[in-house]
Amino acid sequence: MARGKRKRALPIIDGVDYGAETPNKPIRKGTRLDPRGDRVQGAVLAVESWLDRYHQRGQLDDAQHEAGLRFRRAWHAAGLTPHVTGAYGHRISGGGGCIVTARTDASRTVMDACRVTGIRSGVLVDVCGLDQGAGSAKRIGWLQEALLILAREWGIG
Repeated sequence: MARGKRKRALPIIDGVDYGAETPNKPIRKGTRLDPRGDRVQGAVLAVESWLDRYHQRGQLDDAQHEAGLRFRRAWHAAGLTPHVTGAYGHRISGGGGCIVTARTDASRTVMDACRVTGIRSGVLVDVCGLDQGAGSAKRIGWLQEALLILAREWGIG
């Protein structure tokens, strides 16, 4: 019988199982905020997205990271993330109505950011919006330039 790789134990912090730790989802013990804003001891994702990973590696400075997070928040608020078109809930008849103002403002922010960054907006959308890796060192350089442009535009740093 051949010996296989030994499986790593699941992280159990304070008696709670937080699932398997993977290279894409390192878990550490730390302080996080709960929805009410109280500080709670527990598991914290060390790296939530590719943007955080690049910042942790030192490939992005604080201003670039903050600009990327702001773009990411606007992207999600605008509803531009891929999603399933069907729903298994109750059918709602009618429709129409106004588009929510916050969503249109977020869409406008995303469009302005893409216009300002120009040709580099593709890698900006990939990394900050769609949470995909940049891929090559050349594209990481483009991401750095795009985030620097946004940081200057938004007065960050």
